[in-house]
Amino acid sequence: MLIIISRGISPREEVIHAIVLTAALESEEDKRRFTELYEENHVRAEQTALRILRDPHDAEDAVQNAFLQVIHHFDEISEIPL
Repeated sequence: MLIIISRGISPREEVIHAIVLTAALESEEDKRRFTELYEENHVRAEQTALRILRDPHDAEDAVQNAFLQVIHHFDEISEIPL
């Protein structure tokens, strides 16, 4: 999977980015669950990463990498009760 990061992306590009991210998930239910997890947590994750890293680009990269790890281990993570 190739993901290109574009700084200051438009809402349309953000939708495309989300489609690319979720393409790695197998079922529509997994895609829905990941999208919900992402929408509920990405802003807070980016804010936290920015406070720690003090660089917007590094923070964005760190959060993207974290969500890529979530996708990579989604079967294991989705078994954790919420």
